[in-house]
Amino acid sequence: MGLTLNESAEQILKDGPNVVNLHQGSTVNPWINYLLEPEAAAKMAAITKELHSRGAKVKAYFTTREISTRAAELWALRSLGTEIFLRGPGPGGSCRPSVPSKGLGYCGSAWLQEHFDDGKYYPAWTNAISFQILDGAFPPGTLDSSIANNGWSRWNVSLSS
Repeated sequence: MGLTLNESAEQILKDGPNVVNLHQGSTVNPWINYLLEPEAAAKMAAITKELHSRGAKVKAYFTTREISTRAAELWALRSLGTEIFLRGPGPGGSCRPSVPSKGLGYCGSAWLQEHFDDGKYYPAWTNAISFQILDGAFPPGTLDSSIANNGWSRWNVSLSS
């Protein structure tokens, strides 16, 4: 069942699920592998509490494979060089394919290409938000892109433990 989670806990549970996955790209978990945005985290906590009170289990979708370019910590993480982000081929090199079906080419979103203009990154998942989130700050069509992470770093280990 695809929900934006504008639905109430009662609506979510009406067909009988006992486990609800809060996947990225929803109104309470909008960004790719980034659960730390304060307003979204508060919404996630509220719906989780409500679902728990109705006997359902809740799983928040989260991996440490990539991180949204919407992360507040993005520039601090980038300043750590190759410790956090998987480094790409650099200027003039070719990035790995991202999501050709989305028409994003081989080096990620336009934002990623503009702001990480040295090319030393690997683009990861990209998602177009299909609904208004965070009280209208991000209208439908807002693009969320992400950058591939190294497998082991202070960032990944601290968030995974």
